[in-house]
Order: sequence, then structure tokens, then C-alpha cells
Amino acid sequence: MQRTLKAILFLLFLNADVVSASVVIKEIMCNPVGSDTEGEWVSIENTGDTSISIKGWKFFDGSNHNLVEPPEKGGRGSLTLNPQESAYLANKADVVASLYDGTVIDTVMSLNNKEQTVKLIDAEGNVVSVAEYKNNDGFDEGELCFPAGGTSSSSVDSTLNSTDNQNTLNVSEDEYLKPKNVTFKTVTLKPVPALFLKAKFDEIVTLYTPVLFFAEVYDSQGERISSTVFWNFGDGTKEEGFKVKHSFLYPGEYMVVAHTTQNNLFAKEVRKIKVISPKLYFKARKNSLILHNKSSHDIDISKWKIKHSNGSFVFPEFSLIAKGASSTFTVLGFNPEHEWYLETPQNKKYTILEFTTEQATSTSNIAEKSPASSTSTVSEKPDIKTQKQAVQYASISKKLSVQVNQKNESKIKKRQIKHNKPDPKQNANLATTVKATPQRDNKFYLYFAFLYILPALAVLFTPEKGLADKFKLED
Repeated sequence: MQRTLKAILFLLFLNADVVSASVVIKEIMCNPVGSDTEGEWVSIENTGDTSISIKGWKFFDGSNHNLVEPPEKGGRGSLTLNPQESAYLANKADVVASLYDGTVIDTVMSLNNKEQTVKLIDAEGNVVSVAEYKNNDGFDEGELCFPAGGTSSSSVDSTLNSTDNQNTLNVSEDEYLKPKNVTFKTVTLKPVPALFLKAKFDEIVTLYTPVLFFAEVYDSQGERISSTVFWNFGDGTKEEGFKVKHSFLYPGEYMVVAHTTQNNLFAKEVRKIKVISPKLYFKARKNSLILHNKSSHDIDISKWKIKHSNGSFVFPEFSLIAKGASSTFTVLGFNPEHEWYLETPQNKKYTILEFTTEQATSTSNIAEKSPASSTSTVSEKPDIKTQKQAVQYASISKKLSVQVNQKNESKIKKRQIKHNKPDPKQNANLATTVKATPQRDNKFYLYFAFLYILPALAVLFTPEKGLADKFKLED
């Protein structure tokens, strides 16, 4: 009776382990392309015919680590594996989920690039699956350390099912409690084909300026391969090629996605890029222009243009201005007194936030003092009409001040002395008053004397009697 009970307990123990052992470690990536701490993963698979929940299970890499239920920490899928379903245990679930399809579960792992033993432990503390890898020279970047088809073992010794142990009733009680030894075999195989993509570009760029986007594609051996790369810049535009240029027309933050496919393999990378609007302040001189960057970051004005009456000037590639700094550009033939403006590589006028023009004393020496300088400030918003008015205002003011001070003033004074007339540019009321009181010559006074004064004198000096008779006056 005692032997029968022991046999039944042994069979129950064996059956429980066999069910748990249907979840096995399938593949291990210990040395991924790029950062090991972000790209490491272990693939597991439910090889049984029924669904199995791995909730409460742990991953062992020298220490036990909990499995985080998706979608926490960027995970995807669930902790219940259907028959023949695989899942990735990842150190960074969001990174691995962007590279592979299927279920991704976040956990903590630290895998050695030469050798390691990892285990999968169920909720009761039983070791479900064990895998070991070893390479004295170290695994190459992107190479699978434990490829599909490698030898992984469960906690159940395979010798328990051999014909030599069919008579379980003769097994002593101590042997039931003795832990079973597991023998592992190291197998080194060629890595499974895989595709990896690395995108390179500046994270902070300038509005309107062409930005260089570059991508590299690698296979599982870490060798660079030729594959078409497709770009989505996040602003509704796209390009294809290893190396492309793109200009952003609006400031903001964009998600740039680069992806490629080859032989049914897929790889992509997603990165964020920030586009800033440059805040440029100008100081124009004869044959030179000083640009002051008041933006929050360094700016790039490569391929921007200065257009003026004598021609145009294109800023060379990699024309960078540090934040809060000024740069002086030599522009031969540039005259600040003429109309000019700044133009983007898309042939659009760019609003000049603030500018100052200085008159030079000669073509070779630039005057440091600028008594006839004019300053205009406009809105920071890209308003082409406002920019043009500001530029015209500065140009007209410059010309008028020079003409009045050097030519017109002397001519107006001479004209006033000669003709005894007020300045036509003075107050209109003064001019009206002058016209209302014209000058009178001597003829006017002679006429007035003959008409009024002489007859009055004649009456005064006429005898009184004669006056009485003449006018028939009575006493």
C-alpha cells in the first residue's frame, strides 16, 4: 500500500512538470546592435496544445525578476500564451516592440556577451525551462547567442521516462525527494537572419534650412548591406534613399520614422526632431553684414540668400551661428542704402526682426559712427508685407535725410531771400497769410491822394461865403 501511494505521488509530480515544461526558452539576443541595456531580449514559446498563463512567473539571469503585464512599460500582448505562440522578454519593452511583432513583456535582465545561464520559473517556484550559451571569443553584435533549435531543458530529467525506470515501485523513498540533475549542451549555430537600421540626423534644426538625414542598414552579422530606406518626416512629406535632405516649413517637434525591408525582414527606427524658428537681428554696412542670433539654440542658415539691387549672396553650407553670438559676413557690392531682403532656400522672403544700416565714409573704411542710422522693428511673425515696408522706410528715410542736409536746405534759403517768399514746405497757414496781404507800390498812394486828400483840402481852404452859396446853407 505504501509503495502504491509513492508511485501515485511520483506520477503526479512528473505530470505537473511536463505540463509546465511546454513553455521553453527559444532564442536569446545578448549582444544587440546598439545599446545592450535597451536591446537585449529572450524569446519564449508555448510548445503545448493548451493556453498557459505565465502571470506570476519570473525570469532568472542570476537573480529573479518579475514579468510586467502589458501594456505597462511599453509591453504588448498579454501574459497568456496560446498554443505555439511566442513572446519576447525584454529589458526595454518599448524598444523591442518597435523592432519586432508579437507579444513583448518587460522585465529586468542583464546578459553577458560570452556566457550565461538563464531560467524561466513558474508562479510556484518550479524551474520551467533552462538555457545556456557560451562563446569564449564573445558573440558579435547582432548575433543570436542562443538561436532557435538550440538545446534547452526543463526541470524534469529525461531519464525518468526511460525503460530502465519502468519499475517505479522499487524506487526508494529517498530517491523521490532527490533533485534531478539536468545536463546542458552548448550549441553554436549561425544566427538567424535579421535586419537592423540606424538613422542619423541632428535633433535640433533650423526652420527652412535643408537637413541631412542618413541611415545605415546591417544584417545579423553586423555587416552593412544595401537596402532602400524610406523616410517619413512627420510633416506630411516622405523621401527614400540612404541619404536625403529635407526642410521643415513650420516650427515644432516631429517624429521621424525610417524603415526598410529585405527578404521578408523588416527594420525601423523612430526618433524625435525639434525645429526652431531663427531670431536674427541685422546690422548692415558697406560690403558686409553682421547677423546676431537671439534664438534659444544654435542656428544653421546654410543656403539662405541676401538679395539686393546689385545682385545676391548665398550663405555657404554649414553656416552656423551660435546662440547669443554674432557673425560678420563679407558681401562685396552690398549697399545698405539700397533695398535688400533675406530669402529662404524655398525662395520665400524672411521677416527681419530688427536691422540697423550704417553709412560708410569710403568704400574701404567703414564708419564706426552712424549719425544717419535708422532702426526699424517689426513683428516676429513671418509677414512679408511688413518686412518690405520696413525696408522701404529705412531706405527712403536715409535718402531724405542726406538730401535735406546737403542740398535742399541751401537751395531753399537762397530762393526765400531772392523772392521774399516763405518756404513752400513750411506751414500752409503762413503761406496763405502772405498771399492775403500783398505788397503796395507808390502808384497806389498817389491815386489815393488825388481821390480823397486833395478834394478835402480844397473844401477846407474855400471861403465860408462861397461855401454857403455853393451848398445853399441857411443860418
